Amino acid sequence: MINRFNFLNPIFIMAICLFGCQKPSSDAAFKQNNDFAKVTQLADSAYNMAYFGDSAKAALLTHKLIKIADSLSTGLAQADAYRTAAMVYGAWMAYEDAFFYYRKAEQILSTIEGEEAEKLRAKTWLNISLLYVTGGEYQKAVEYALKGET
Repeated sequence: MINRFNFLNPIFIMAICLFGCQKPSSDAAFKQNNDFAKVTQLADSAYNMAYFGDSAKAALLTHKLIKIADSLSTGLAQADAYRTAAMVYGAWMAYEDAFFYYRKAEQILSTIEGEEAEKLRAKTWLNISLLYVTGGEYQKAVEYALKGET
């Protein structure tokens, strides 16, 4: 007797290869995805180090993150790197530096269309709102929170 699952296995494998293993449509798309993955990994590490109190490692990773972001072409990866650097500076209470990198992320995201850019723009505005709350500027915090909500 033939097991129905043995018959379906090749179909599932073909479906995974056709839909899950697609090569990006261009080398530029692959590079952008690769940059985003590298930036995300480094950003997560920098933020976690800052949040859990290892300031020396966080500083090293944040400077490396900014250096990489400066070398990237304008896009989501670059904007997210600057946003994360701002989050780290905010965690250190270095508010001027935090606002500087939030503004850089905001400028980049204002030039990009699409759902992913909109999500990142909203996250950036909500992060800015939290920074204003921390600084006691509640009216500005509300303004940015409302921007992030839309």
